[in-house]
Amino acid sequence: MIKSVLILRGEAIGDTILFSPAIQAIAAKFSSAKITVLSSERTAALVRAIPGVHDLLSRNVLQWPYTKIRNELHGRFDAVVNFMNDPNYHRLVRLLKVPVRVGDKSWLLQRWLYNYGAFANWRDLTKHAVEHYFDTIRNLINTA
Repeated sequence: MIKSVLILRGEAIGDTILFSPAIQAIAAKFSSAKITVLSSERTAALVRAIPGVHDLLSRNVLQWPYTKIRNELHGRFDAVVNFMNDPNYHRLVRLLKVPVRVGDKSWLLQRWLYNYGAFANWRDLTKHAVEHYFDTIRNLINTA
């Protein structure tokens, strides 16, 4: 049972608006789960306004040393959803060691990290960004 989810995204205001339906879908699927979003300061107020979001985690965590991440965040989350294709975010997913890891498996080097990932294929420019976000979480949402 998923009780706590960390969402990795929230760099810019437009991105935050576009991924908010995906967060709402996760919150609806796991209604008793606490949803935490990794957010920059400039998008924090907007992220707080998204229905289903319970807490924010500062982007500063990406600069923390390995030991601090392990000591302060290990065990806090049952699932992590990574909407970012960035080495720092993949490093965070790996270090958190959560049982449910969701992300885009379109990239060969990060594919092994995600056990509930999907092939969102962001290089497909015929899809809207919201569709890509939902492609990423499809396997998680469709779980029993």
